Amino acid sequence: MQFSTLLTLFLATVTLAIPAPGPIPQGDSAGEAAGDMLPPNTIRPAPVRGQVCYRECVDSQMCLAAYPQDCYCRNNVRSKCAKQCAVPLPTLEKCPPIVSASVGAECIGGSYGSCIGAYLCTAQYPQGCHCMNGVKTRCAAACKAPKPQLEKCDPITPVPVAHEDTTEPVTACKCAKPVACVMSWPGSCHCEVDQRKKCAELCGNEWDDEKERAHCKDGLEVAGEK
Repeated sequence: MQFSTLLTLFLATVTLAIPAPGPIPQGDSAGEAAGDMLPPNTIRPAPVRGQVCYRECVDSQMCLAAYPQDCYCRNNVRSKCAKQCAVPLPTLEKCPPIVSASVGAECIGGSYGSCIGAYLCTAQYPQGCHCMNGVKTRCAAACKAPKPQLEKCDPITPVPVAHEDTTEPVTACKCAKPVACVMSWPGSCHCEVDQRKKCAELCGNEWDDEKERAHCKDGLEVAGEK
């Protein structure tokens, strides 16, 4: 086989092994691809930072109230986060009006469950408990539903409960019998003071340790000597 024939076969093999170039991303795809390839420390454009801030702000807050209160809560969160992160105000939910529990009997929503959900009892316990029982009774009558099962609420005005007097009579304080302090001066003095101190603490009496130990001086005291 001639050399020119071998060279032609080799070049044909190399050409087949080279992959064909893919399509060049254009428009939004190109921007997204470029954005994904940014180094970790690259500062993103202001609009991107604002949207990231907004999503993190919204995700960090939860609305645990019942409907429709949670609807208003979510709208408040979105408005607050949009202002905080300097992004345009998003489209808010359309929330139904919150009906006060003081409104007259009306089957709101056409069913007992919808009627109860439309009322809001914001008082603390036990006032809130009594309020909710009133809502259940009112909605059951308005929606012609069976008599509801009411909660057992504590009375709003607590009734004083009589307690037995368990106070023990005051007895005289009894201290341990003093122990003879057989030791040299001033150890014997401090020993005697320690016993009186324990008795004072046991009986709850005032005690001035410095004053009580003032006479326990080092060495022997001579009568009449100061």
